[in-house]
Amino acid sequence: MSDSILQATKGRVLGSRASGRLRISGFVPATLYGSGEEAVSIAVPVREMNALVNKRKVVGSILEIELDGKIVTTLVKAIQRDPVKRILLNIDLQRLGATEEVSASVLLIAAEGLELTIEAIEVKGPANAIPPNLEVTLDMLLEGSVVASAVKMPKAVKMLTDADVVVAKEAGLEPTE
Repeated sequence: MSDSILQATKGRVLGSRASGRLRISGFVPATLYGSGEEAVSIAVPVREMNALVNKRKVVGSILEIELDGKIVTTLVKAIQRDPVKRILLNIDLQRLGATEEVSASVLLIAAEGLELTIEAIEVKGPANAIPPNLEVTLDMLLEGSVVASAVKMPKAVKMLTDADVVVAKEAGLEPTE
């Protein structure tokens, strides 16, 4: 599940001018769809969304939003940015059922003394079993590096990333060829 819950508001006005006004007021237009329900136009706070986008890989990640007092689990399908200003223009969110099987990106967090070589791994499992991040620890080190297969996964979650991919190395070591 997600490590933070984003507050969202429903009922935004559609159209490019209305979306521009929404961005000026500190929100990003978003579309929430899936799980057999009708698509809903929503707005999420730009500040919180930018923090998530800048902190980690977001597309393909599970994100929880609060909408009308209910927590909705979503999968971030797409993020559009202005090509020049790099501001967020729009976000597409797919609504997920708690036990729905999904593929997602999970952020890796390195323990002190390790440097990540990739920032996230791809996993598949029930939406409610996928963690927001996975820790790479020193005890996973083998000959100066940590491979994906050494990362501990929850029981219901399967790793899609190749097991032999190096996810971290000992800090200060130069890559070998």
